[in-house]
Amino acid sequence: FIAALLIIALFPVSSPVRADGINWYSYDEGLSKAKSEGKPVFIDFWSSSCGPCVQMKQEVYPDEQVIQKSKEFINIKINVYEDTDIAKEYNIKLI
Repeated sequence: FIAALLIIALFPVSSPVRADGINWYSYDEGLSKAKSEGKPVFIDFWSSSCGPCVQMKQEVYPDEQVIQKSKEFINIKINVYEDTDIAKEYNIKLI
């Protein structure tokens, strides 16, 4: 379940993106914001070739209950093919 929650599709950016109603941050910005606000971090590791990632993007993240719950976290997106060092740091395997 946790692994599924760590998957989706959006590129890391320097300001929050709300394509699905959730504020997504880049890794560095998100960690800094989490520290300053004292909030836990939710990291979504994703790739465009990942079927479950696409499904999460289409079916889970747009859900209003998920959007509301996401406000309790600082949400970070990590593209595993672009941010390979961060993915390796968290032991995310590319298949």
